[in-house]
Amino acid sequence: MEGRSIFCPTLIVTAPNRDLNAMAKEKLFREELLARFTDHHVIPPLRDRIEDLNSILDCLLQSEAVNPEKQVIEIGTESVAAIINWVRQADFKGNFRELDTIMRAACQAASKEGRGFICAADLGQVLPRRSGGE
Repeated sequence: MEGRSIFCPTLIVTAPNRDLNAMAKEKLFREELLARFTDHHVIPPLRDRIEDLNSILDCLLQSEAVNPEKQVIEIGTESVAAIINWVRQADFKGNFRELDTIMRAACQAASKEGRGFICAADLGQVLPRRSGGE
């Protein structure tokens, strides 16, 4: 078998936080590598998809990694509003991992208090403070 190539279909998913086309033009990313990416799908940051946030939060609550044993079953209305306000902030990077981290910590706080829901107090402990003293 040595020296013979074999067919091996492969799917590689990338999630860069930069414009690879612009980087390739500036010679900061290899053009021949970019050419191998056959499908390009731009997914807007969370702050541009506020209407999707409820579904995303629901999916996170169903994740074993975020909500072990699914002890937390809902998020209070004030908590959802606080998360939306946080996502809309100018200093929010639009990064799903940020939201994942916040939800993990909020689920831990709610579980520690023996509650099956996330309340504003849980988020007050974990949401980054707004710059400018707000």
